[in-house]
Amino acid sequence: MADALRFKIENGVLAFTPVDPAAVGYLSSWQAPGGKAIDVVMLADYTDADAQWSCQVQTCTIDATANNNDETVDATWCAPSKTIPNPGETSWAINGTYLQDTIDEDGLWQFCYLHDTEECYFFVGLAGESSAPSAVGRCRVLGSTFGGAARVALTSTLGPLPVSQRFDAWVGTPGTAGSVIEGLTNTVRPGVITLTAPASASPPADEAAA
Repeated sequence: MADALRFKIENGVLAFTPVDPAAVGYLSSWQAPGGKAIDVVMLADYTDADAQWSCQVQTCTIDATANNNDETVDATWCAPSKTIPNPGETSWAINGTYLQDTIDEDGLWQFCYLHDTEECYFFVGLAGESSAPSAVGRCRVLGSTFGGAARVALTSTLGPLPVSQRFDAWVGTPGTAGSVIEGLTNTVRPGVITLTAPASASPPADEAAA
């Protein structure tokens, strides 16, 4: 019997940015800024490009809620009553906790306050950016707790932030191509690895050097 798979979040990333319907080529089916795919979108495409919010996050989940529309058939003289399962599409919401960053004028708390109820793109990466496992999509941002008890590290609750439509997921071992699940079309395709050169890197002098 194979051992159970185990995974720990050690380099998580959480980011949001407002949906801009005026963006060039905008489609309501976009799951990330600019309509980028989950395996090529970067943290720089979101409001918190330096990942400062991610360093405040303690927990973050995208939780599923079943929508039950069961049909009840009443009893008759010759048959007992029964219930026919008729589930609706699953609803999703982002939930989490983070160290309250009200001392940061560009913090996550301020973003949630300023964009209360707005639809935003979200990025949840469990192994950093440009890596599986991760998820991108759209949600409604809501404000969170301000203040707390004396002389303790203040925390705020994130969410529940309702997810607007089925999100895209990138699953597989971190650092490998894995598989991309496109939520709106229920399709799976091979992932790709996007390599980016550091800012200090110089272009090769010629084809041979490359």
